[in-house]
Amino acid sequence: IVIEPEAPVADEAVVLYNRAGFLKRLLPKNYERQLAAETDSEPPVRLFSTTTDQKLLFFTDQGNCYPLVVSQIPECRLKDRGMAPGGVLQGLDSHEKIIEIFCVAPDGNWTGDLMFITENGMIKRTAFSEYAVRKPKFAAINLKNGDKLLSILPVNDDVKSLMLISRAGMVIHFPIGEVAAIGRVSAGVKGMLLSAGDRVLSAVIGGDEGELVLLSDQGYIKRCLMVDFELQARAGKGVRAINLLKNGANGKEIVAAFSVKQPFTFHVVQK
Repeated sequence: IVIEPEAPVADEAVVLYNRAGFLKRLLPKNYERQLAAETDSEPPVRLFSTTTDQKLLFFTDQGNCYPLVVSQIPECRLKDRGMAPGGVLQGLDSHEKIIEIFCVAPDGNWTGDLMFITENGMIKRTAFSEYAVRKPKFAAINLKNGDKLLSILPVNDDVKSLMLISRAGMVIHFPIGEVAAIGRVSAGVKGMLLSAGDRVLSAVIGGDEGELVLLSDQGYIKRCLMVDFELQARAGKGVRAINLLKNGANGKEIVAAFSVKQPFTFHVVQK
């Protein structure tokens, strides 16, 4: 008689990734208790209510993906510094920056597509299922000419358009239907034509609702109605959303851009 070993029972967990770039794993009850006691604790950049058998996918600006099972993150206290990603992600270079993290259940709920946006204005749409790869490190996108991966947006049939915002204050709004899904290691297609020295700063889901908020490096802020950005074909220059003066009095470039649909409070942090 062969007795198969029982699979370990998954435990509930809370995983945090903070602004300093450290990972923490706590038991939910410990997290709630310690959070109430730590009145000055900084809000995490990413927070996942998960289980120890689920998988986290770490995407970096160098176009790599690093899968990691939650149980591989050491358990700690909220006030602890946490674990540096380089200590648990195999092959992570010191110059790589984590730009997005996704959590996937053990049963593999790999539905929908991922839209990749690079600083040089390239975009790539790929089925999420393409990233069910059993390797500690693999290519998520083919970057060229020193380009960097900027952001990744989950998209489905409900998402109709995409907006790219450049540091020079240009905005292009185009239908997502123009972007066909392609393979994981492809480079993608041109999403925005940039002027010399300009690069993409942010990408948001488009639409007629809400506002686009822009912030310059001199602290000037502007709100634009999303409906004012008409659809156009991808790979164009777009339209100017803010006029940055030549003398730089109101800023030399845009440093933050995001969309809002309801009132909320945000903080501007000077680096």
